Amino acid sequence: MNILLVDDDILLGTSFAEEIQHFSSEYDVTFCCSALLAIELIRQNSYDLIVSDYHMPEMNGVEFWYHLKKTMGLAIPFIFHTSDSHSLKEKIPIESSPMVVEKGLVNLLNAISLALSDY
Repeated sequence: MNILLVDDDILLGTSFAEEIQHFSSEYDVTFCCSALLAIELIRQNSYDLIVSDYHMPEMNGVEFWYHLKKTMGLAIPFIFHTSDSHSLKEKIPIESSPMVVEKGLVNLLNAISLALSDY
């Protein structure tokens, strides 16, 4: 399973990427530090899941998700991994909402397992 992890906190992002890869040998994680770079990677590669922070410069996580969904027409499973889940949930339409989980490795690993359980 190819997972793209997007977070502007490089230290935290690389740490989570390494932990996700160690959790399952089936997970191949690519980390990038901006939504704009992630868009370029998505154009060049195929991903089974995208995990994104919400608060990022240039393009926040919601703008990134909307861009993938509306502009690029992608329907890739998407998880917001954020410390601001309450305000984020208010910004996303319920009928099309991706998963939103609080920052933390256990929360993230559980969400990834759930999101990829159909594969």
